[in-house]
Amino acid sequence: MPPPMIGVGSASMLFAQSSLAGAWALPYFAIPHLNVAFGLKIEPFGVLVALGVLYGTRLLDKYAAWHRGDEAHTRGLTWWLLISGFVGAHLFDVIAYQWDKLAEDPLLLLKITSGISSYGGFIGGSLGFATYVWWKRLPPRLWADTRATGTPLPISGVVCLAGVIDLVDAVAKKLCGDNLPLMMGGLPEQVPDRYQQASPMELLPIGVRQIHIVGDQDQMLPNVLRYAAAARDLGDDVTLTTLPDTGHFELVVPTIAAWETVRAAVLAF
Repeated sequence: MPPPMIGVGSASMLFAQSSLAGAWALPYFAIPHLNVAFGLKIEPFGVLVALGVLYGTRLLDKYAAWHRGDEAHTRGLTWWLLISGFVGAHLFDVIAYQWDKLAEDPLLLLKITSGISSYGGFIGGSLGFATYVWWKRLPPRLWADTRATGTPLPISGVVCLAGVIDLVDAVAKKLCGDNLPLMMGGLPEQVPDRYQQASPMELLPIGVRQIHIVGDQDQMLPNVLRYAAAARDLGDDVTLTTLPDTGHFELVVPTIAAWETVRAAVLAF
């Protein structure tokens, strides 16, 4: 008699059961709410959300200021995101997960404390962001980047290899030919906001330790010298290393001596 056949679905179920039998899970703790007064209570989840909002808002303020963002727009957009995010989170929760209760009590849509959903928060926040940016005619890419900052990994330092770090000066001296205007979509006088957002020179002070390495035969050297001087004047921690008898591309060739300087700079962090 042939052995019984086990289908793919049955095999998957058996595997899942055997895996779960010996699985370990993160411990779960039920933290009670805190009764305040007049029937009001503070939920642990609400405290975490509030702390996240405060921390995220602080980061957004710093990031927007770094990119010369208008403080009024930073505050305005933050409020729009918060309100539209919470409204969207509640509406999505009620419609998606409490449809039976909604049929009995339509006012459940107005009871924002009756439940929220992260999916609805993302949807509502995105709609609020799009509405505010369209209303105020803001550059969407810059402000989307600002809003998406959230909890970025901290940058401990930058190693720049013969960088084109003053874009306006580089265009004026035709460094890289016509590639910079093509990449930026125009000349500095045609699209000044793009150069203000993209050129490191326009973003000084950066507030991060920087190591700049450039060859003395590289046409980028004056551009780097100009930037380094301006960064130091504004208080940035800048180290400039000029390699003798070195051009532009030697810095990225691991088989020559210049590479050891690059390697040491990276390991310095």
